Amino acid sequence: MINSYNLPYSDTLPVNKLSAVFSSTTASYKFYWFLGILDLIEEHNLAQNNTVSEPNRISLRMIDIACRMVINSWYPLYCRVNFGPSDKLSTIREALIKAFKLSEDADRKELENAFRTDTIGTIEKSLRPLLTYVPYRFLSPWTGSSDSNQYIAERSLQKDCQCMYAVLNEEKEIVIAPDWLNYLSVNLMVLRDFIYWNLFLYLQRRNPHDQFIAGKILRAEQRESLSTRRELWNTAIEQGVDIICPYTEKKVVTTLYDLDHFIPWRYVCNNLMWNLTPADPSINRSKGDSLPDMDAYLYHFACNQREMIRVLAEDKTAVRNSAAIKDDYLSLGVTLEELASMDDSSIISFYDKLIRPYFLQASNIGFPVWKFNK
Repeated sequence: MINSYNLPYSDTLPVNKLSAVFSSTTASYKFYWFLGILDLIEEHNLAQNNTVSEPNRISLRMIDIACRMVINSWYPLYCRVNFGPSDKLSTIREALIKAFKLSEDADRKELENAFRTDTIGTIEKSLRPLLTYVPYRFLSPWTGSSDSNQYIAERSLQKDCQCMYAVLNEEKEIVIAPDWLNYLSVNLMVLRDFIYWNLFLYLQRRNPHDQFIAGKILRAEQRESLSTRRELWNTAIEQGVDIICPYTEKKVVTTLYDLDHFIPWRYVCNNLMWNLTPADPSINRSKGDSLPDMDAYLYHFACNQREMIRVLAEDKTAVRNSAAIKDDYLSLGVTLEELASMDDSSIISFYDKLIRPYFLQASNIGFPVWKFNK
């Protein structure tokens, strides 16, 4: 956990209390609760046409913070990140998908629009369980440990406690203390980094075999383009290299293929070249986020990879950024030249050892196995 010295100093506030809010976490709620508070403070400040709020009190409805908790956790849950056995955000997400006919990978705008148009209280009913403990347990560094929500709410009102917020209105809203409001407003960016770093550590502990956790916490504003990687595959095909669709076993031509993530993008959340292969355009629609049957499709996938590696190793391509794509292979522990020189059995064995652990990890968390119905 980041300690108080990593948070901006204040000569009037007990910042050490704030730095301790994640010292005891058994679920993801505190991280997303704090993020939700910061989101709403930022929205308030922007509405006031002032990025740094004047030092006055603002009240935030707990249910609005809970909505931000769902919105901010939506993407990692879409990527099937495990939040822990006691965490209910995944269950709530599934219920909201059904209630509002939301897409699995809904973005912030889609979620905000759905929640804004709720007229029958579905949101409040669904999210109310999130508010049973987290608004109170978050304050434990200030109030001390207690199982009594009422005690914490009462303690939060006492000036000597210097709590970040007070719980008011029959425990339906919080009021940010003036000094804390100013501190949070000035330091929004640093505090978000503080939250995300601690959230990363929390999720890493609960997903010890997932090497891609860092890329699953935040949705990128725009997914990285595949254009440069496709250009390289086009170059290979135009040079007369035989590239075979692993699933249909048909030869690929430059104008009639899609780039497929062999292990689905939803699991790896990246476009690293060692996981890409040209495939028949019908395959992506059929395969979707499923895992390919390894025994059926690894052979042609691995051979396609070797052909691409040979193109890169010979370095005869004029494709822009090809050097950056070579970097995709650096973490594999062998040189491009060594991979390029492998025979069929060696390259298949290498890729089996590389890919199968990801296949097993993804399968264990619910990704289905797919086979092409010819």
